Amino acid sequence: MDNVSDEVLLVVSGKGTATLCSLSNGGALRGIKDCSPTSGGLFANPQLALSVEHSQTAIHIWNWHKEQPEYRCQTPEKMLSVTCSSDGMHCLAGAVSGKLYLWQLGTGRLLYSWEAHFKACTAVITCLSDSYVITGGDDAIIHTWPFADLMACTESGSSHLLRPVRTWTTHTLGITSLSAAACGQHTLIASVSSDQTLRLWRLSEASKDCVFCVELGSPLTSVALHPTHAAAYAGGTNGRVSAVWLISPQRLCASACGSTLPSSTSKSHAAGGISAAPLSGSSTSALRDTVTTGAGIHSSAVSAVLATR
Repeated sequence: MDNVSDEVLLVVSGKGTATLCSLSNGGALRGIKDCSPTSGGLFANPQLALSVEHSQTAIHIWNWHKEQPEYRCQTPEKMLSVTCSSDGMHCLAGAVSGKLYLWQLGTGRLLYSWEAHFKACTAVITCLSDSYVITGGDDAIIHTWPFADLMACTESGSSHLLRPVRTWTTHTLGITSLSAAACGQHTLIASVSSDQTLRLWRLSEASKDCVFCVELGSPLTSVALHPTHAAAYAGGTNGRVSAVWLISPQRLCASACGSTLPSSTSKSHAAGGISAAPLSGSSTSALRDTVTTGAGIHSSAVSAVLATR
């Protein structure tokens, strides 16, 4: 994003427009048009923005110099989720059939597609510098795919090399959103579902159980992890955003990512009534007293949550 030096937020309205806003003062920096994404169908980086269109079998692509899409790409079927590799060379999109599609952005060439889920692929992200692709579906399953194996399949045309290295099946209803917070081998993955739960997973652990679970009282639609692993933020169909504290804010500077903190009782903080507690080592925890819920943030379901620093 040329001439944009501060942290920014891309806000989508219900009128087919999106506005890039400064987080420092809230001012509008620029806008894009013909942008009506699905819930998991918006991606942006400093070079471009992509949108899986809600009412079309199409992906729109913008650069930050024009309001109108630079490309309007027809897709083989209706897409629901989208992401892009960190180098901007590849686009991945999940479809209603459960297939995941991989395109080369520079040429628009479809490189590969495969049956990632039994039902619709509702969420897709990358992590560890694009080493892994993580997908979630309406089948309530989360898969982790090695990107190197995926690229090998594009060259060979065979799918026999492509197997998920992690599969998590603890959710009881469809996955609605995924988020990742990097920290080497201790990278955390957050997932939310229509089953009203937020769950955390460690990519480095082969366990099929999550390391943290909390029920938030309404079907959840979106999630974001704090970059320092301090908290997870989940939006629900009730229009509220819940902050789930994983590490006490006072101990952030002294806590190493992924380390198991000494057990302690939750401490309630006067400002806003926030409660905080450490993330447990490898056992599942349901720590309701670590949750702070914003009241009346939106009048309808929260479609996206983003954490930044």
